[in-house]
Amino acid sequence: MMNKTSADSLLGMEGSVTEIDIRLPLHSDVDKAVQRLQQLLPASGQELEARSWRVLAKDYLAAMEAERGGTAIILFLVFLIAAVGVSNTMLMSMYERTRELGMMRALGMKEGHIMLSFLFEAGGIGMVGALIGLALGALGNLYMVNTGLDFGFIMRDTDIGYRIQSIVRGSWNLRSFIITFVSGITLAIIVAYLPIRRALKVDIPACLRHQ
Repeated sequence: MMNKTSADSLLGMEGSVTEIDIRLPLHSDVDKAVQRLQQLLPASGQELEARSWRVLAKDYLAAMEAERGGTAIILFLVFLIAAVGVSNTMLMSMYERTRELGMMRALGMKEGHIMLSFLFEAGGIGMVGALIGLALGALGNLYMVNTGLDFGFIMRDTDIGYRIQSIVRGSWNLRSFIITFVSGITLAIIVAYLPIRRALKVDIPACLRHQ
């Protein structure tokens, strides 16, 4: 860190100011504030310009957007793998319980009730999987929040023009946990619908003869 006096002396600024940062209240409209400042600046008689943090940090925001896109692709692949796994589990479950399914239909149980019972089962599988995944994710994130990953040995010889933190830490996001939990249950129910519907189309005698 360098104090203002030393920086002014080394840069030869002679007390001049090149930038003034303004902190706005939380959830303020930054663009409107910039427009209002831009209208007031000509009255100062100096060549001043108001810029928002989005303009000053456009390169950083572009990098964040690229990272967000990569994260979205990874999440899509994770959901796809989970969908295939749950669908395969339900398909095998329906195959092994074909006679049971035929017996329920022969006894007069409506297909809608059968469908609903198996969908509840799929939702339970999704809920258990989501809870286990959230528990493992919380344990991993606990280490990231409290300790983090130190990349100092990689970045010690790297000069990108400004100081950055070498330790990457995690954070807690309740919204992500809720979305993951709900998505796990919903995804399990959606991918289980087709195998159940396919099994219900098989006629009752064929179900009862199934070994």
